[in-house]
Amino acid sequence: MALRTTPQDPKHSGSKNAASTPPGATTSSATPSKPSTPVPPSAYLLADHLDATLAAGEDLLSAGRRCRDLLDEMPSPRAPHTGHAAALRTGVELIRSLELALITRVNKAREWSQMLVKLDPRFRAIGSLFIAGTAPLVDAIAEFADATEQDFETGDVMTSYFRGRGMLPPGMAALHEIDGPLVTEQFLVTRRIELGPLLDLTAAYLDALELHFTLFSTSDDSGRSDIPDGVKIDGAAKAGPPVT
Repeated sequence: MALRTTPQDPKHSGSKNAASTPPGATTSSATPSKPSTPVPPSAYLLADHLDATLAAGEDLLSAGRRCRDLLDEMPSPRAPHTGHAAALRTGVELIRSLELALITRVNKAREWSQMLVKLDPRFRAIGSLFIAGTAPLVDAIAEFADATEQDFETGDVMTSYFRGRGMLPPGMAALHEIDGPLVTEQFLVTRRIELGPLLDLTAAYLDALELHFTLFSTSDDSGRSDIPDGVKIDGAAKAGPPVT
């Protein structure tokens, strides 16, 4: 995630206070300003998963545009060259991988959101909305883990995948008939939730966190870290809240 630093207020600088203090006057040690409300570790980890969800969504849209370009480059869509067909299959598998990454991040964000809602009532409304709005994705991981039944019924063909995601209407029989990218904001994530509204809800939640907390600022001018000890944004703590 991009890091943001807050500039140090000059009136809190110890060196400037020392220079402007008259001789004999009592001086107090200058301490950098702190947020009025301590930031719980769950807020940092929740923000990290929300930000990663947005990134996965943007990558999904980009991969869909790339697959559209591959379709346009095919000399004959009904009888594609072997190289073009293999490249298209690779692109579709990338879309599937990004979809899995997105729902994994969403489910982890749900877990940390449940903890934050209990700690801070200010996020009860937006947190409950996010938890309820993403509830259909809870069982999606199991579906991705064992796709044997779906592959048996569909033959694991690409048209079936995009038809289930709402990108290939019933009247169309081939991917090249799709008008536009293969992934848009109307893409049904795991055949359940449209990608656009999901990303909008995620962005709104992340904006609410940034509005109340100073997130993504790892250190001030004095080198002090704003992130509590034990919180590892890119480490093992990202996996989810502790099980009790």
